[in-house]
Amino acid sequence: MSRSKNRLYSAIRKENRLFWQRWFQMCARCRNGRQKCYLGVKVHADWQGAQGFINFYDHMGLPPTRKHTLDRVNPFGDYEPGNVVWATRKQNMNNMRVHHTGNGEYKKLAEKNGINTPAYYRRVRNGWNKKDAATMPLQYGYSYKQRLI
Repeated sequence: MSRSKNRLYSAIRKENRLFWQRWFQMCARCRNGRQKCYLGVKVHADWQGAQGFINFYDHMGLPPTRKHTLDRVNPFGDYEPGNVVWATRKQNMNNMRVHHTGNGEYKKLAEKNGINTPAYYRRVRNGWNKKDAATMPLQYGYSYKQRLI
């Protein structure tokens, strides 16, 4: 990489630390293979290395807010132009692979019925079937096991 490109990389990195962190984390997730959900996911060749950071910066631009993260439009695809957008955490979580394999419809139903995500998952962990966990109203003071008796 030429000196001018290296200076540009350093300048952008220092001015936009959050953007650089988002790019670095994207590359690290796919490189080290520690997270099972990223096995087989690749970063576009033009987006790797110091020059790749500049190319990524040119393609994506800065996130609209500090709360925006990188999201793949197709969760089964790679990090490549046309498949990466800035999204809020909620948008990102709703675009997870699990929601595209048929397991997410009950979570969405729970959200529609006013049951928050932690409550829904706590119910499922405690042995509720997914339909009941998503549709039964929240009741305080007694547990599911007491209702069965």
